[in-house]
Amino acid sequence: MFIKAPFQLSPYIKEIWYWKNVDSNLLPWILPSYEIEAVFHLSNPPQVHRYMDEPITLSSFHWVGPQTKRWKIESKSKLNLISLRFHAGAPWELMRVKTPLMVNGFPEIDMDSHALFLKLKPFLSGSHCLEESDVRYLADHIGEAIGSHQITIAPIEASIKFAFSELTKANAKVTDIEKKTGLSRKQIERGMKKIYGLNPGELGKIHRILSLIRNPSNYKSENLNGRLTDISHECGYVDQSHFINDFKRITGYLPKDWFKEFEKMSHFYNSNL
Repeated sequence: MFIKAPFQLSPYIKEIWYWKNVDSNLLPWILPSYEIEAVFHLSNPPQVHRYMDEPITLSSFHWVGPQTKRWKIESKSKLNLISLRFHAGAPWELMRVKTPLMVNGFPEIDMDSHALFLKLKPFLSGSHCLEESDVRYLADHIGEAIGSHQITIAPIEASIKFAFSELTKANAKVTDIEKKTGLSRKQIERGMKKIYGLNPGELGKIHRILSLIRNPSNYKSENLNGRLTDISHECGYVDQSHFINDFKRITGYLPKDWFKEFEKMSHFYNSNL
């Protein structure tokens, strides 16, 4: 179940997901992202599997840091969880979360990272399944917890926020961002890593690939006349082989196979649901 974040949370939380009795075997690989999540497991926490890496057993309350590798959830029991997906940069802006330390990690939510979410623990303890009204009630509690920390909010520096916005455009170039912001390349890289966890190249590449995947018109089921050259040009690739290599590294599939066989994936990753 997906619910839109309440108004008071909308500047920080992008969306709230509630998974009820989900079979992990039916879930696809989860793709890299620069958006951080806070996850609360209502039943036994699962394991995370990444290609060629040892499985990681998650804690009951944990972060999903910025990811540069795709990963898969594995669980013998059905999944019951609540996931809060933050807008890019919001965890640092709101709570000073140490984003660079979270890259490709799933650290436990504790007194250090961040205590405000532990206020939700009594509400969630012993609740293996929730109704929609419970989830909305939880959202109100989250709003209260975040509201109590709003006086400590430190807005992201305007030049770094602008750099992030520019990097989400198809033909983004760091040299152009340098000219527009007056920052050096090193200053931009330090700022991006501090707030978003990734360097400009990683962030821009992941954003471009995800934007293609989230666009239903790129799938054969929606557009029989769609061509890979058009898809790659849509996000600024002029070299087809470069596009194919980046796409396969991030998704694990060739783009021609993905957009032919994974028509439902566009809906799974479509944040507008």
